[in-house]
Amino acid sequence: LGAIGLGGLRTLASKAKTLNNVAQPQTVRAVAEINFFAARLWPPAISTRTFATESKQEKKSAKAAPVRSPNAYALFVKHEFAKAKASLQLQTKETKVKSSDVMSQIAAKWRGMSVNDRQPFTEEAAKLKAEFEANKAQGKA
Repeated sequence: LGAIGLGGLRTLASKAKTLNNVAQPQTVRAVAEINFFAARLWPPAISTRTFATESKQEKKSAKAAPVRSPNAYALFVKHEFAKAKASLQLQTKETKVKSSDVMSQIAAKWRGMSVNDRQPFTEEAAKLKAEFEANKAQGKA
């Protein structure tokens, strides 16, 4: 294989991939030889990615932890999203609607609400913020 050169070995390596599917004794041996020499000429690329030592459960719990408490608008969106999506599906008579269309409908509804209509969401947001700040002070959040 020394006389073949790098270009020839690359060609043989590409042919070996196609020959891997053929179960003939000569080709299997040739493929094994080519793979043996190709591995020494072209080592696999060294990964620059660092691997965390956290377990999957720790990662999942870290992702589940809230970064901050939701505001009144986020609570309103959570409350209204399913209703707005269903009404938009009825209006357009399509099974799939874009989330951006649903969100624009919810935003228009929020802008049209009075302060009294927003009050339950504002109170809930204030309550959740107080709980979050208490947990943050204790080091739980």
